[in-house]
Amino acid sequence: MRKLFDYCGRPLHSEFKHDEIGFKVYTDGRQKPMRKFYYAADTTKYKKETCFFAVEVVPSQSDLKVTTFGPLMLQSGQLPDWMR
Repeated sequence: MRKLFDYCGRPLHSEFKHDEIGFKVYTDGRQKPMRKFYYAADTTKYKKETCFFAVEVVPSQSDLKVTTFGPLMLQSGQLPDWMR
């Protein structure tokens, strides 16, 4: 977690921005339905709309499971309208 927070800083406040529905494809070819959530965050290093966090969730046996969590930072170009 420290390496993740070194990239963008620790989240101080977050705002839900967008979600997507799709499939998580595993290296062995299996697929599971997936939902991906995007959040904008003020962090200890940056103001909101510089760093974002994405969370991928899939169903597991009788629950939900977070498969991916991580910071995202715009490197070039423009933000999509749904991220503003």
